[in-house]
Amino acid sequence: MQELNDNALLEQYIQHNSEEAFAALVARHINKVYSVALRHTRNPHQAEEITQAVFVLLAQKARTLGKNVILSGWLYQTARFTTVTFLRSEIRRAHREQEASMQTLQNNTESDVWPQIAPLLDEAMAGLGTTDRDAIVLRFFDGLTMQQVGTALGASEDAAKKRVNRAVEKLRAFFTKRGVVLPAAGLIAAISANSAQAAPAALVKTVTAVAMTKGAIASSSTLTLVKGSMKMTWLKTTTAAALFLNAFLSQQKIASHFDIHGHPNRWMEPHRYLLISTLVGVGLPLFLIGLGYVVRFLPVTRFTFKIPNRDYWLAPERRGEMNDILFRFCLWAACLQAVYMLILHLLVVYANRQTPPHFPTAIILVLASGVVVAVGIRLGLMIRHFKRVP
Repeated sequence: MQELNDNALLEQYIQHNSEEAFAALVARHINKVYSVALRHTRNPHQAEEITQAVFVLLAQKARTLGKNVILSGWLYQTARFTTVTFLRSEIRRAHREQEASMQTLQNNTESDVWPQIAPLLDEAMAGLGTTDRDAIVLRFFDGLTMQQVGTALGASEDAAKKRVNRAVEKLRAFFTKRGVVLPAAGLIAAISANSAQAAPAALVKTVTAVAMTKGAIASSSTLTLVKGSMKMTWLKTTTAAALFLNAFLSQQKIASHFDIHGHPNRWMEPHRYLLISTLVGVGLPLFLIGLGYVVRFLPVTRFTFKIPNRDYWLAPERRGEMNDILFRFCLWAACLQAVYMLILHLLVVYANRQTPPHFPTAIILVLASGVVVAVGIRLGLMIRHFKRVP
């Protein structure tokens, strides 16, 4: 059982409701979850309650997690959301002081650093992207080697090293802005030594027993916390796009055009880009819909309605059917165009989040090819319909 990875254990629990598999997951990750809660609450009893709630959520949502989920990262984020929910609820006891309460390290330098970064660590982690955060959790919270981190992320060992180093620099920049200046090596040492505090030994059995019943035997305060955390997760999801767009618009210049290799070759003010992209993204679909509607009012001339069996379909008794077919095609094309433009502009936003900006050209080429093929198939089916005459 110990040799199985997280996803294999999770699959055993889902398929066979295996308490042994779930208990192994709890034992493997409980210190990390407990430590996140303890850093925020400074209260072991409250941290235990939060830990129970996190694993109840895992038991409830296990079937909805993707097969490629990084469970360490998911548990870390869920622990953070649940802890924030706890602190905002009536259950909290106003223990929000910033002084450090972690065990003193033998190394005096690390002992001085950790109390400064501990109250800020989870806020800094929240500012990382999902992949960066997963890399940090796997490397320093779980203590995996770079090769194991790369395997978990589906990347090479070198790519994992670069990912971790970039994420560490982002964390260091966050702390520097808040007056905590320290080298990368010092930050790594402090996080590695302190990020996962040992949870009480009896908590593993308690959490497993409560989670296996999906919270049925949990205390009322734990159930309230679980429900609040689920609501907060939904709220975080619905507001993520707004926060992402706000970060995009806060830049002075954004890359608006890219070459075939994805490198930016034209820049624009973000508000101007947003205006133009909105006009194009809304204007083209509306134009196609309007074109489909106007067709029914066009006069019949030798320049209009060049379709198979033209005379048959232009007969007064069949003109209405032909107009409906053309309008449905234009409406379908407008919806396809709107979706394509939305994805295109989301990719531009994503490209500007990279340092330096880089556009995923391969994705848009595949998407554009799919649009062309779809239009060709739909157009062919429409022409085939016009060729059929009873």
